[in-house]
Amino acid sequence: MALAEQDSSPGELAELLGLKPSTITRFIDKLEKSELCKRKTEGKKVRVSISIKGNKLLNKIHQSWKKLFNDYNELYGEKEADKLNKLLV
Repeated sequence: MALAEQDSSPGELAELLGLKPSTITRFIDKLEKSELCKRKTEGKKVRVSISIKGNKLLNKIHQSWKKLFNDYNELYGEKEADKLNKLLV
């Protein structure tokens, strides 16, 4: 989801997610292999962006998350659902 807004460098993603750059590189390799992100090289700089396939998956995740929130909102009420949502996010 960190790539949903704009493309970023691996270093920016590492800082945003609180992970080591080497860890981010491995994640990017796996996401790129699954065609969920694209890596672009601009000179010595590398930029990573979400792919069309990645955006489609992200939309499904958001829809599922919204459905889950609505379901437990109905079960527990808005106040308790908000508490649970804050714990989960």
